[in-house]
Amino acid sequence: MCHRALFPNQVKHCKRDKYTKNMRVVADCLTGAYVHVCGSACSTPCSVPEERMGEWICYTCDSHLTRGKMPSIAAANNLHLALVPTELAELNVLERQLIAKILSFAKIVSLPKGQQRAIHGAVVCVPSDMETVVNSLPRPREEAQLLEMKLKRKTKYKGYQYFYTVNMKNVLAALRKLKESHPDYKDISINESATFEGFQDDQQVEDSDMQAEEAEMDAATDQQPDHTGAEHQALRPGLILDTCMQPPDIAQEVLSYGDGIFSIAPAQGNDPISFFSVPRLEAKAYPVHFPTGVNTLDESRRVALSPSMYSMYGFSQ
Repeated sequence: MCHRALFPNQVKHCKRDKYTKNMRVVADCLTGAYVHVCGSACSTPCSVPEERMGEWICYTCDSHLTRGKMPSIAAANNLHLALVPTELAELNVLERQLIAKILSFAKIVSLPKGQQRAIHGAVVCVPSDMETVVNSLPRPREEAQLLEMKLKRKTKYKGYQYFYTVNMKNVLAALRKLKESHPDYKDISINESATFEGFQDDQQVEDSDMQAEEAEMDAATDQQPDHTGAEHQALRPGLILDTCMQPPDIAQEVLSYGDGIFSIAPAQGNDPISFFSVPRLEAKAYPVHFPTGVNTLDESRRVALSPSMYSMYGFSQ
């Protein structure tokens, strides 16, 4: 009903015959979508746990339905998320940041007990010049060619947020899918003709003679507005690998076969924005989780939902 992941002591067996005050709300909320029904594909005996054979409901939803009211956290209250398409589900962490129109920055710390992760301080949301950055990156000629890429706050910084290998074909496929389903991606234009050859002709390549000059330019750069884009170090025409099965979260510094690394800063030079000032902000920051761009915080709902309850609902899904 509310599609939350809860502990066993937070739910109870759902008995539909006790909810008689508002049958229309009951029909909208209790869909039985997650109840397993044995069919021809099931083994004998069925290997699905017995708990999946019945319908469960949390105590909050049970209390509301007993009184004939729709819970504010019910999925039927415009909180249901669309299924993630394959083109978006296959993206790694950095590829998802590349297609996001808003980048969110937060300080993640480990809690003293259990070493679970928690957010310390405020989450800062910064608009990303996603279209400019993606169109400035070259397109590999082959499926096995990957780009080594670092996501930074500013391209001149040595530190980085993420370091992954990026498959531009997956990024472009995801953007084409978002153009079809996401209202905020309808007007983006994708440059399909950017190749390594064209990038080498137009882009200046760094070498050892430029490093001294770059150090002198840093002081002048601090006094000028930042420009968003992709900075490339010792351009190489991609990584030609026998397979793409290498996990992206292992030591990327060891896997970087040389010094050819793209440094990108899509949010560089942009001012942070308020979470409540931009419509559908979370759908722009996390298009993988909101592939259709609907059912965000500012969506019109049958039952009013506070921002704190909305955040709690999303965290417990």
